[in-house]
Amino acid sequence: EKLKNSLFVDSYINHKRSLDLISSAKSAMPTSIIEYLKLIFNLRAIFAVVKLRALIKTYEEKRLKHNIEYVKKETIKRDKFFRDIGGKSLDYQQIQAVIPDEDNVLVIAGAGSGKTLTIEAKIKYLVDCCDVPANKILPISFTNKSAASMKERINTDGIIPKTFHAFGLNILKEVDNKEINVFDDDKRNILFRSFIKDLSRDTSFLASLTNFFLNYIKIPKSEFEFTTLGDYIQYLKDQNYTTYKKVAMPYKGMETYRNEIVKSVQECIIANFLLFNNVEYEYEAQYDFPMSPNMKIRYLPDFTIKSGGKKIYLEHFGIDRNNKVPEFFAGPGESYQTACNKYISGMNWKRDVHKNNGTKLIETYSYEFMEGDFTKILEAELTKAGVELKPMSEEEIWAVIQDSGNDEVDAFISLILTFLALMKSNNFDIRDLHRRNNRINKIEFLHERTEKFLLLFEPLYGLYENYLHKTGQIDFSDMISKATEYIENNIFHCPLDYVVIDEFQDLSIGRYKLLAAIKKQNPNVKFYCVGD
Repeated sequence: EKLKNSLFVDSYINHKRSLDLISSAKSAMPTSIIEYLKLIFNLRAIFAVVKLRALIKTYEEKRLKHNIEYVKKETIKRDKFFRDIGGKSLDYQQIQAVIPDEDNVLVIAGAGSGKTLTIEAKIKYLVDCCDVPANKILPISFTNKSAASMKERINTDGIIPKTFHAFGLNILKEVDNKEINVFDDDKRNILFRSFIKDLSRDTSFLASLTNFFLNYIKIPKSEFEFTTLGDYIQYLKDQNYTTYKKVAMPYKGMETYRNEIVKSVQECIIANFLLFNNVEYEYEAQYDFPMSPNMKIRYLPDFTIKSGGKKIYLEHFGIDRNNKVPEFFAGPGESYQTACNKYISGMNWKRDVHKNNGTKLIETYSYEFMEGDFTKILEAELTKAGVELKPMSEEEIWAVIQDSGNDEVDAFISLILTFLALMKSNNFDIRDLHRRNNRINKIEFLHERTEKFLLLFEPLYGLYENYLHKTGQIDFSDMISKATEYIENNIFHCPLDYVVIDEFQDLSIGRYKLLAAIKKQNPNVKFYCVGD
């Protein structure tokens, strides 16, 4: 009777209630052959069992129809209410999102479509129309600003929107019965700079740090991956591919210094290799020797190297193993094959110039970069040509990077801090990250780059956690993880009926686990989630 009568009650039947009703109905059914045999001479009982079986089988379909009709009637009944939510009227879709009283509701809407108004209406509907006590509803937003704005708009006594962190902090205060010392996030940048400075006294860490900056901080792409010159130039700008060498530039009658600009990723790698091996060079300096009596063009070799009182020239040719050039080398109206032929002709002309003038030319090629350890090939060619290499110490290299690559150092610190926040908020540990890298990153360079980064991150993370422990502080991620632990272990009880969550698309694993802990402790709590 309860199962049948539920379809005639003027209320919304949510999924959990449906399961409870069906479970209760099934418990009244015969469960064994003996129990069925006892009914063999009771036609009325047999008829009731048949009807109940049929109702259980069709109940879900009937429930959905009942709910559709209920929402229609409630829309008409509450018309005046929905026309004045903070002075604004809800449209049809918003009303359909507010009335259903399901266990879990996910409302998806675009920017500017009235998501906040829908949240405001849902909470007021629960309080004013469904008689839900205000202290049984917890609205959660992602920022203090949005939480304050939500509170102002809802304007209902007892409804206090909170951020996840504020909610977690309140739980910790109540359980620990003391004020919680929260780490000042604004000090994190300075703190991690001091960590790097301290760790850099260790030669192994410093070597890993400089190696990451020189070889992994940027993701290099070959010119052959681009089809247009504009795309390639934009890539160089986006990646800020300048060398660590500072060069003097005239500016309003004065000299200013800026990082040297080269024309390709591979030339940047060559320039930095020369710089950090104390090899004196000039980029695209005028060639001192005549090309031919009748030619007046200027020849600017890629690199003019000065070593042992002599000049040695280095040309880096952008060709693959088949003497093909990148697609964008072809000019307007020029065929790709013509561009290849022209480039090879230019290579041969440069070789002839050096041969005729008796100057030493070192040649490197793009395919060497793409096929393996380019710097080893470069080192071998320079040594073979008699160029003396005097490698800087790791301390000297790091000093140059901090001076010339200050923006990169700042970006690296920001990367560390962002990575830390994401790792902790998603409840990962270092071992998880290594396993994920092995599983996800199939491209060799990206896999190696991630491992090199984790090699630097791990000791920094260790120092950070030790600092929090010694100073008796917690950070924002700790607020959520510790609050989750208290709920999971029933140290804190959440007496809530509804949790209303804004910006649900930004939910992290840590926040999800907090919600899951609330749901496990209190299966009757309902989640109303709104997101883009």
